[in-house]
Amino acid sequence: MDRRLKRVLSARVRLFVAAAAVTGLSTVNAALAASKTFIGTASHDWTNDTNWSPVGVPVATDDVAINAGKTADLSNTDAAINNLTLAGGTLTGTGTLTVNGTLTWSGGTMSGSGKTVAGGGLALNGSGTKTLNRTLSNTGAATWTDTGNITIGTGGVLSNEPGASFTVLAALR
Repeated sequence: MDRRLKRVLSARVRLFVAAAAVTGLSTVNAALAASKTFIGTASHDWTNDTNWSPVGVPVATDDVAINAGKTADLSNTDAAINNLTLAGGTLTGTGTLTVNGTLTWSGGTMSGSGKTVAGGGLALNGSGTKTLNRTLSNTGAATWTDTGNITIGTGGVLSNEPGASFTVLAALR
């Protein structure tokens, strides 16, 4: 590549990086989003990089799954992610988890003195039992479309915030 072409490309890259910084890196962050699964090989600690596949603690643009038999402990810290799928696993701890996209809950437990904020919607589906022993705050549109139960136990609070909606499409028993 000749020197003139290198100079032009280098200037365009610097211009793109500067524009991305001014706009809050929204274009760059979208390209860096990942799907993360809590595997808990080292411990239950949310903040331990090796407890995640692929390795690394999720960031605000990531989609997260906590599957059956896994317990993710969000203590002594708060976190924000894009989407959360809780499929039979446990989310526990003292911290606040903010889900900016959709929180899909098909089974499992939310426990601990912390709080889960469903900011972009709450989808309750699947036949699995959902046990709530922490605060779950819905600030978007919630829909319950399954045959599974929701058990609200000790410390459990389901809060539908002002402006949010909660639609039940499942048969009530």
